[in-house]
Amino acid sequence: MSLSSGRIIHMQEEVLSHLQMIEVNHEVKINNKESVAGWIAGHSDDHLKLLTIALSLNHWIAVNGKKGDIEVPKEVIERIISAVHEKETFRY
Repeated sequence: MSLSSGRIIHMQEEVLSHLQMIEVNHEVKINNKESVAGWIAGHSDDHLKLLTIALSLNHWIAVNGKKGDIEVPKEVIERIISAVHEKETFRY
């Protein structure tokens, strides 16, 4: 997908807002927050998809009991994005 740089910046700001809420709710500091936001924002310009990815990351942090300063591995984001794609193609 090819998004304009202005659109990517807008989407990245949206994702950063989600990440900030995750930090507050889980008492974590995502040290690579800018990178994580960029990885997620570069994936889609669909607000619902971005929210789904952010909520999945929120779940990953909660389930893994993350606290304090953390780094979110790119592989985790890639797995979440892959799962979102798989769900899109699944038909009930």
